[in-house]
Amino acid sequence: MTQLAHMRTRIKAINTIAKITHAMQLIAMADHIRLRERKTNFERYQQAISELFVQLSQQRGHCKKNSKQEPQPPEKVLYVMVGSQKGLCGSFNTNLLYEVTKLLKLETHEHADLIIIGKKLKDYLKPFRQNLPYPTKIVAEHNNFVWANMATIAQAVLAQAVDTELGYTKVVLYGHKPEGFFSQRILATQLLPLLEAEVTDMEAYTDREHMGAPEILACHNGISEDPEIIFTKVKQQYLLSTLEFVLLQSLLAEQASRFVSMDSATRNTKKLRENMQTQFNKLRQTKITTELTELASNV
Repeated sequence: MTQLAHMRTRIKAINTIAKITHAMQLIAMADHIRLRERKTNFERYQQAISELFVQLSQQRGHCKKNSKQEPQPPEKVLYVMVGSQKGLCGSFNTNLLYEVTKLLKLETHEHADLIIIGKKLKDYLKPFRQNLPYPTKIVAEHNNFVWANMATIAQAVLAQAVDTELGYTKVVLYGHKPEGFFSQRILATQLLPLLEAEVTDMEAYTDREHMGAPEILACHNGISEDPEIIFTKVKQQYLLSTLEFVLLQSLLAEQASRFVSMDSATRNTKKLRENMQTQFNKLRQTKITTELTELASNV
């Protein structure tokens, strides 16, 4: 009977685990739905600020077309890696570090700074940094990566990225981008310097005379506020929205990955419970048959 009691305890433990994984699966789905609804509104805002930034960039480029190019400062690189805040999301973090390692091995730097977003990502960093051909330094960690703190984290990262004293010449964000619900891919987004394609490839704003749109920036002093101040503010909002969108996509991908992982765990516990129950029934039936045989032989 000791063996039966042990198996009965194991079956109860498996049932408890199945309930926990199923509950986490439902929570992940609920969080994903809420984030997906917020993403729709956020995409509209990002599109609007991007269009405004393109307009300002083109007019500023026209006003500055005769200005001299400033000498390029020495290269100083900052990489921002966005992982998961919690565990139980499968290979979410390991896939990120594996892909980023392959990409960064193609870069040639003397050193690079890192900003880590997500508490669980830090646990995987040691072998990742050892595999890079150049030394890296973690300059900031954000270990409370949830929707409520997303805007605060984005502002802190942006402030560090554009800090003139730190003097970063290149800032790249690495995170997950959902492709459907059951698959994600690693996306590299260059925050600084702004790629030329970001401000020149939108055909809707290349011919202003044809559109008949009023100029937003002026090349003269007949404007109430300095055009450079306006451009700087809009640029900051554009960079901030880009950073927040990367963080939002990573949160969506994390919840989807956790749902898939917990769904797989729930299915596995179901199979394990069925096997354990079958073994338990066979063992119990064997013991009952043995006891009946012993009783019949004593009659």
